[in-house]
Amino acid sequence: MEIIRKKITQTMKPTEAQREEIRIATKRTLVFDEDSPKLTSEQLEQMEEYARKQRGLMG
Repeated sequence: MEIIRKKITQTMKPTEAQREEIRIATKRTLVFDEDSPKLTSEQLEQMEEYARKQRGLMG
């Protein structure tokens, strides 16, 4: 599986095909393993804080 990277801004609207892809993805079961472990609440909070800082720098 290849990695696809895209830069998305808040002003961009998803296409109908992208909306459908999102709908399908939301129904998938999350699978955690040693390469992609489930994050702790603390780790999620750190990521959220980092994302807020990034948005502040970009916006």
